[in-house]
Amino acid sequence: MPMGRMFYPRNFQVSEDFINAFHREYDRLIGEGSNPKTLFERLSKAMHFHVKEKRKYNALPVEGKRPDPHWLKKKKKPSIVKKARQQRSQFKQGQIPSEEEKEEQNNWN
Repeated sequence: MPMGRMFYPRNFQVSEDFINAFHREYDRLIGEGSNPKTLFERLSKAMHFHVKEKRKYNALPVEGKRPDPHWLKKKKKPSIVKKARQQRSQFKQGQIPSEEEKEEQNNWN
């Protein structure tokens, strides 16, 4: 099965300790006679099980606070959008806008 180009995931960093531990374990399993062609798939399948396990260590100290991912950030809405939504809800409720509100709406256009 030919493989295409592979790139390291963006904004993803693993510690050097993890990489060294992975290499150590990979070499140990090959030394014990595991098939190198299927070992990676078997390791990744095993990791799926261990992700859900209860942790047996205390939380490690964080070196620096990482920024929140973009999907957790709330986008600020401009005041024009807020006012337009308020007016729309008032129209749905049957309220008639005042003259000042009508002038403001004409100024937006």
